[in-house]
Amino acid sequence: MLSETHIIIAPTKYDDDGIKFRRHRIADKLLSRSSTNKLIWIYPEKKQGLVLENIDKNITVVGWPVKFAEAYKLRSNSLLSYVRGKIDGDCDIYLWFTFPSFPSLCELGVKKIVYDCSDNWDQPWEKFKGIKVLREKFRALSIRKAEEAIVASSSHIFATSNFLKNKIGSFSNKSIKVIENGVDDFFFLANPGTELENLPHPIVGFVGALKKKIDFNLIRYLANQNQECSFVLVGPVSSDRPEHFNELLNEKNVYYFKGVPTTKVPSIIAQLDVGLIPYKNIEYNKAVSPLKLFEYMALGIPAIGYGVPETIKYAKNNCYDYAKDYNDFNLKLKNVLENRKTYTTERINLAKSHRWSNKLDLIVDEVIFNSEQNRNKTKK
Repeated sequence: MLSETHIIIAPTKYDDDGIKFRRHRIADKLLSRSSTNKLIWIYPEKKQGLVLENIDKNITVVGWPVKFAEAYKLRSNSLLSYVRGKIDGDCDIYLWFTFPSFPSLCELGVKKIVYDCSDNWDQPWEKFKGIKVLREKFRALSIRKAEEAIVASSSHIFATSNFLKNKIGSFSNKSIKVIENGVDDFFFLANPGTELENLPHPIVGFVGALKKKIDFNLIRYLANQNQECSFVLVGPVSSDRPEHFNELLNEKNVYYFKGVPTTKVPSIIAQLDVGLIPYKNIEYNKAVSPLKLFEYMALGIPAIGYGVPETIKYAKNNCYDYAKDYNDFNLKLKNVLENRKTYTTERINLAKSHRWSNKLDLIVDEVIFNSEQNRNKTKK
């Protein structure tokens, strides 16, 4: 049996996110295979020239220099030649697109091409004005063309939500399997830490990447409406602070903690009384399968969501609440605070059916072990 080389196309550098996303978990799963000889992580490098890093003997990180929408060009002979030079000897090559860039790599001649779609990539997180509107339209069109090319070449397509499945299905008749994001096994074994022990209860919080798609204005509204609560934000924040973030931190009952290692996230969440899933009500977020949903549930923590309609199906049996607007969110928060000790077992049991270990097995087994005749089967 030949060894395997896995090439992952990602939106960012391997260790730049400050948090472990789905693409990192796929990488970890592939690296755990004894047959994996090498993993090459390729991302668009927008700030400097070519970046080449060897994290260890099995992981090579390549930042391919691009300007604006160059990452979505349908042809790039220079990139093709460069990547071919990074592949060692005779091996089975698998190409994993976790971001729709560098579609020219579909011409590498690999054993299988996989598109794992986790976001509504051609939609922005914020509104633009002036010339930026035209730039954004061009960027979105370039992403859509790249995505269509990648889907056309893929033998396996996964989506994290039905919204994304339907979107891809609007231009392709290939089979698309929905596998939502999940929760790591170690969450179920976690005990509360001490990081928040000096804050007054109840503690309401969001733990995760503090990006522009998060509705910080909503959190500020809730903090003003619930002065008796401590509102906690834990996670990495980009250098260009998101809208309303600074104003939020000025509230006297709001506390910000920088990002923590993935292994410490459960002990932080376990100290919360209520978990927040506060996304902006925008087109991009209609596709989101939030990582935090099952992480909160795994620790029995009640959660309330907004702006992520793919989670509405879980707003039943008192395991989770979904708000239709700011006022509704506030009312639900007050109700959950009064009844937060109930339905803990139900939440944990629901989370157990969404373990990352099971979901990653499904993805990798589908790609590596499925028979060749299933490569391009169409939807029934």
